[in-house]
Amino acid sequence: MPGTRSGSEMDVKSGIDAGNAWSATVLFDFLTRAVKLESWNNSFDVRLTYDGTNFYDDFEIDPDRPLDLWFEAAGYQIKNSVSGAVSRYQLIAEA
Repeated sequence: MPGTRSGSEMDVKSGIDAGNAWSATVLFDFLTRAVKLESWNNSFDVRLTYDGTNFYDDFEIDPDRPLDLWFEAAGYQIKNSVSGAVSRYQLIAEA
């Protein structure tokens, strides 16, 4: 479980393929106050967790339409929205 907020920190998570099934839970280095999510080529689905075990409902991130969430999250799981449509993605967490 990540620690508490400690100032202006950033944690960048990115990849060239979100995968066709839900990923393992990826924890941020800290509890976020904001998360920016973006895709460069294909949509991906993400679900955020507030404690590393329990998740909020999943939602889709469309390509070239980044989403900024002022949201407390400990981590996430991710997958391609369409199986086989490889999604290049990036999540930027801010403490």
